[in-house]
Amino acid sequence: MTSTNAQPQEQNQKVNDFLDALILDRKLKNDAALSRALGVAPPVVSKTRAGVLGMTPTMLLRFHDAFGVQVSAMRAELGLAPLVAGHGAM
Repeated sequence: MTSTNAQPQEQNQKVNDFLDALILDRKLKNDAALSRALGVAPPVVSKTRAGVLGMTPTMLLRFHDAFGVQVSAMRAELGLAPLVAGHGAM
């Protein structure tokens, strides 16, 4: 039973670490500045941090477009399964 709860917490921590590192690397002031750079409302970043919203393909593309981060690198860093050609890959 513990393992089912640990996975979302571990995934959520990876997302938070990723967002924190990106904010530091890009010298952004806070989550509001990150949301502006991504072109999303501030609650989207907040809900992503809280685990309410997952790191969706749309969000990954926003990070790629705004910062040039490769989607495959983000998926690997966040522990997301790689896309397989013909199964959701573009």
